[in-house]
Amino acid sequence: MLRNSSFDVRVLVMVSIISSLNAWGLFEIFKQSSKSGSRHYYVLALAFIFQISMMFVRIYVSGQTHSLATNIYEEKDLPAMLRAIGLASNLLVYIAIGNILLERLWKREEKKSSNAELKMLSSLNALALARDNETGSHIIRTQSYVKLIAERLRKNGHYLDLLTDKKIEYLYKAAPLHDIGKVGIPDNILYKDGPLNRDEWGIMKTHTTIGEYVLSSARAQLDEEVEEEDVINTAIDIASSHHERWDGEGYPKGLAAHEIPLSARIMALADMYDALVSERVYKPEWRHQDAVQEILKKKGSHFDPLVVDAFIAEKEAFQAIAQKYKDDQSEFKIFSEVSQSSDHKLRRSEEKFQILFEHSPIGMALVDHATGEFLEANQALLSYTGYTKDEFLKLSFWDITPPEYAEQERSQIEQLNQKGFFGPNQKEYIRKDGSRFPILLRGFALNDVDGRKMVWGIIEDITIKQKIVKREAARNAVLELLAKNSPAEIALFQIVSDVERSYPNTFCSILLLNDDKQSFTVGAAPRIPRFFNEAVESLRVGPGVGCCGDAVATGQKSIAENLETHPNWAPAKSLVEQTGFKSCWSHPVHSSKGEILGTFATYRKEVHAPSAEEVAEIEAAANLVSIVLERKILENQVQKLALYDYLTGLPNRYLLMDRIKLAMSVSKRSKRYGAILFIDLDKLKELNDEYGHHMGDVLLTEAAKRLQSCIRESDTVARFGGDEFVIILSEISIDMDAAMEQVKIISKKILSALVEPYHLNADGKDIHYRSSASIGCQIFLDESDTPEHVLKLADMSMYRAKKLGGNRIDLLF
Repeated sequence: MLRNSSFDVRVLVMVSIISSLNAWGLFEIFKQSSKSGSRHYYVLALAFIFQISMMFVRIYVSGQTHSLATNIYEEKDLPAMLRAIGLASNLLVYIAIGNILLERLWKREEKKSSNAELKMLSSLNALALARDNETGSHIIRTQSYVKLIAERLRKNGHYLDLLTDKKIEYLYKAAPLHDIGKVGIPDNILYKDGPLNRDEWGIMKTHTTIGEYVLSSARAQLDEEVEEEDVINTAIDIASSHHERWDGEGYPKGLAAHEIPLSARIMALADMYDALVSERVYKPEWRHQDAVQEILKKKGSHFDPLVVDAFIAEKEAFQAIAQKYKDDQSEFKIFSEVSQSSDHKLRRSEEKFQILFEHSPIGMALVDHATGEFLEANQALLSYTGYTKDEFLKLSFWDITPPEYAEQERSQIEQLNQKGFFGPNQKEYIRKDGSRFPILLRGFALNDVDGRKMVWGIIEDITIKQKIVKREAARNAVLELLAKNSPAEIALFQIVSDVERSYPNTFCSILLLNDDKQSFTVGAAPRIPRFFNEAVESLRVGPGVGCCGDAVATGQKSIAENLETHPNWAPAKSLVEQTGFKSCWSHPVHSSKGEILGTFATYRKEVHAPSAEEVAEIEAAANLVSIVLERKILENQVQKLALYDYLTGLPNRYLLMDRIKLAMSVSKRSKRYGAILFIDLDKLKELNDEYGHHMGDVLLTEAAKRLQSCIRESDTVARFGGDEFVIILSEISIDMDAAMEQVKIISKKILSALVEPYHLNADGKDIHYRSSASIGCQIFLDESDTPEHVLKLADMSMYRAKKLGGNRIDLLF
């Protein structure tokens, strides 16, 4: 009775401790969830609440039932079921924690991308304001106008999917960049007092396509690929399409109706209203009501009818904004005085245009329409192709265009003659060294002062953009594998394959640092010879040991441009010669805590020093490997907690039952007998009472090692609970008598090992403690019995041995 009471008290104490820890965890989770709002925190909170509830239910059940159990494995069905539910909720906690860690990592990367985009937009806004021939108030007014129209459209129930709060915010921020393309318009046209002639108007109309290219180039400079719906993408839509018309008669692409992005349709009306009611050097301001009537006339021709309806509903608000941010007329007076000097305007135009042309990050060229010869080219285009300016101006565009694009070129010329522009078209150009690179090409027709027809070409090298797209696709493929709980080996293989596809002459290897921190295991190396991988696995980590061992030892990337001369590779010279590898560099893979998990190495069959681009590619791959490995570590920890004993590292009761089922199945196929040994350590309680439970834990750990030393690798030792162990002996013999004799031999070996004294140390005092064991046994042949019943019979056999005084074997089958 006292034993039962002691067991209940232990259960109550443990439940109270775990409940307190869960309550503390729940408190911390609610503090974090109030800051982040992540749904994963709520899942974790629910798991904690569920655990606490189960603990109280267990206390209640224990109080209402009178159990004769002396340990957890003799409990009745209901308490055992509650314990199992508690373990299941533990798994939910670990999974939720893993998801929170991944979400934090994703948010950190997302924040980096957002900051880069905001910096880029700030610079572009400043450029637009400095170059615009209108005023800063114009930008403020148009921002307010587009926001008013967007919110009114949403109130009216139109375009709800396109006018969320976030997309309206994007529209508001992007509005100032609608005329960014004017940076490419010569001053004598941009600041002209009177009306433009036909040729000047043709050049002025190119500000939409120039704006699109400036913004597209800005987007390409961002470290990460931006979302499909983002500020910079919205700005691109507005800059390129805000002069399109609802009836399809606008420019530059002749888009009609819903082909025109909604953001551009809204900007078109806001821009015209502001132009009508504002005074400019070339026109007086209109009255508000006249501007409203003019816009109504253009409903269904120039403007989207629904956008016009939204404008009419907000026309008073439009008038209030126009009055509040009215232009300072002194600006126009100053501008008018300056513009009177034609010489000043011409010099300013030439200087600014020359600076823009020479320093543009996008390639530009002027081509003779009739001959295709280059008349002018900027530094960006020369850098793309590798020519000097003198060399390049002796060429025609046919000289740098691969012959397979001849049909595309003819189509471009036809479109240019019909519409005055072509593109964007994707193709390739040929460098001076004969290599090719991908470009995005646009062209616009114009005439020089002598009336000669020329083509203004804008050429963007999209090599980096294509690599970014491929890199993001590869990254997403790996993250998708993780989301689907695919094995880590598959994800690592995917990473290696993606890098090798990007650099065909590269052989990649992912090495995992073993628990001893002194050796490697190959995680993925599909193209590297097997004998080389085996040699690498036999190495000891240290400074100067190849590149991978050196990278782990130093924590820095290790580069060997020439393996034949590099001192790190001198001991492995013959091995390297067999592979044909000439160069190698290795990058350490760090965890989020800064611990080294392994390396990402690349080999080449030529002497080679990595470029900055290649180093960045390997660093990105190493970061992705880190995510995969940390996920694998977390999964292993969860699995170990669920299936293995925390003290001895042996399989626990749950894994034991699976192993028994497997052993019985194997026995059925092979017709060979197996056996279950149920072992109970004697005198463990006396050790705990005299020296404390920590000494008992040391003895249990040592006993587990002795048990493992007494059996074959194919057999299993498991900790059943407390001071009890179970051994599964698989496929002993086809003859029952022989099997029983073998069991007897193994049992005596175990008993002899366990009676050997244990050398313990308690508070600095050496203790030689002797224990013994009671061993029960049950033979099985097939699956005619259940694992639970076989285990029960072995348990009963053990109790017979214990009742006879212990330190003996019960072999009554």
